[in-house]
Amino acid sequence: MTFATVSRTIGATVAVAAIALVTGCASKTAGSATFAAGGDTKPTQGPVKPSGLPSGLPSGLPSGLPSGLPSGLPSDLPSGFPSGLPSGLPSGAPSASSSSDDSGPSGATSKICASLTPAQISAAFGAPATASGKSGNTNCTFAASGGSPNVLIDEFSTFTVNSQRSSEGGGSNIKIAGHPATVTTENDVVVAEGSGGDDEGVLKAYTSSTEETQIAIKLLTALIPKFSH
Repeated sequence: MTFATVSRTIGATVAVAAIALVTGCASKTAGSATFAAGGDTKPTQGPVKPSGLPSGLPSGLPSGLPSGLPSGLPSDLPSGFPSGLPSGLPSGAPSASSSSDDSGPSGATSKICASLTPAQISAAFGAPATASGKSGNTNCTFAASGGSPNVLIDEFSTFTVNSQRSSEGGGSNIKIAGHPATVTTENDVVVAEGSGGDDEGVLKAYTSSTEETQIAIKLLTALIPKFSH
């Protein structure tokens, strides 16, 4: 092969390569243009959402609710309801009197109090007097309307006249409604419910003055017939 032939072959090869290079660039350029055009056609927003609820759903609350429901309390309530407690009720509890827990003939419930009438009690004092004693007790306090003089009388089932006279330092022996009795040195008056001074069971009156001793004897005279045995 001659030098001239080689030169021609190389030149032809270079020409072919140049043409291929130009063709490839053109293809790339065209491809870029095609890509750009494709970019212009991309969507500008996301997927389309439904524009509203299904057309068959109810659009509001039922229109058929009763129109006559009451809007408040009945207007026809009786107008005469009382606005407060009756005006005639007592303004306070009843006040207890000094004999509120007494209920016998002389306003008492104790056994001894209930044994005498108000007239017998007042006769013993020579003036209006009262008797007071609680229910269930045997003792009773007799007193003038002013509170003094007063005498307390009680019953003792195991005492005797003689033992009481001895325990209180002696005393004067007397009779009360036919029963043995004594006025002790302590001014107490004791009378036997039985017929002897050693019989158990007595009524005993507690006094602190001669006046009260005389009243006690009168009270015991009225009482002992109801307690004798």
